[in-house]
Amino acid sequence: MPRNCTICTHQDRQAIDQAIVEGETLRRIGAKWGVSVDALKRHKKHISQALVESARAEVVANADDLLSRIESLQNKTLTILSNAESRGDHSLALKAIAEARRNLELLAELTHELDRSPKMNILLSSDWLKLRTLILQALLPYPEARRDVAQALLEIGNDNTRD
Repeated sequence: MPRNCTICTHQDRQAIDQAIVEGETLRRIGAKWGVSVDALKRHKKHISQALVESARAEVVANADDLLSRIESLQNKTLTILSNAESRGDHSLALKAIAEARRNLELLAELTHELDRSPKMNILLSSDWLKLRTLILQALLPYPEARRDVAQALLEIGNDNTRD
């Protein structure tokens, strides 16, 4: 006769399910509620799809709310800009323009239209330059292979400059 899932019958099942859905480690969940990691592994199959979908929906709703609040802020900023321009208040207009630009940057970052993550061109790295030299030196006894590798390396550099 199959055993009942100890997590399904646990008095804190909802909190345990939520912790699992949020990605908390099974070891931490087990310690927090006094259940075994093995029981949690078996229970993961029992978590209702509705809870998973609910958590995802909440994340999307929060993101939508944040975007709408920023868009509302942008609309207010543009109203201030318009009023400042109509009154000839150039100082306030410039401040509103600066704020509107910051709002647009924030919106672009949140919608992934603007990526400010650092980029590294490995082709300019001193380690890569040393490695490239070593490879070409090692191929000196093989002129045909050396020529092909040098050509391939040149093409990589040319492809990178187009990005």
